[in-house]
Amino acid sequence: MNPVNCNVYTDKQYIELIERVNDSKPYGFSIVDTFGVFRITDLIHRYFLVEENLDKNLVIGLHLHENLGLSYGLAQKFTEIVSPERNVVIDGSLMGMGRAPGNLPIEQIAEYLNTTYGERYTLAPVYDAIDDDIVPVRKRFPWGYALPYALSAKYGLHRTYAEYLMGKADLRTKDIDKIMSAFDRAEAELFHEEYIEQLYQNYISTV
Repeated sequence: MNPVNCNVYTDKQYIELIERVNDSKPYGFSIVDTFGVFRITDLIHRYFLVEENLDKNLVIGLHLHENLGLSYGLAQKFTEIVSPERNVVIDGSLMGMGRAPGNLPIEQIAEYLNTTYGERYTLAPVYDAIDDDIVPVRKRFPWGYALPYALSAKYGLHRTYAEYLMGKADLRTKDIDKIMSAFDRAEAELFHEEYIEQLYQNYISTV
């Protein structure tokens, strides 16, 4: 079970969701930071909500995005706080490949697990796959940390809003920041082009 954007749930709603997951008994349940907004305290809070309420036989997963450039540090923290009795899965992608700003780089967390916990992930074929397959894709379709995506995380907004505003040639980063700061929270979770275009038009008419 991979419920997106867990930060929009209240604690009560999240626990209710976990209880429904317990009834269906899937392989596992993932903590998903869809908007890339997690800081360490957010991860710790969500993890212990899950640990205390999820069926002990289920795996806890972690899915991170790179909006704030924190996915590697968050994944390390996750390994420090997980219960030794709990099976866990940390997902990632080669070189962090994913829709901008991307995901946790799997080669980073594999190397960390090898050096810190004595795991035996073989990295040579991972590096070959990156050189042969991922680097050429990244040249055509770049991803990675970019300030507008960090701003979307700052305000807890769908990242497509950042992409939309980045496409406006008359906006600087400070302008994008001001527009995002004016969002109605009801419009934050799903992308609505008409809404963001109206905010944009209202902004440029006043500057």
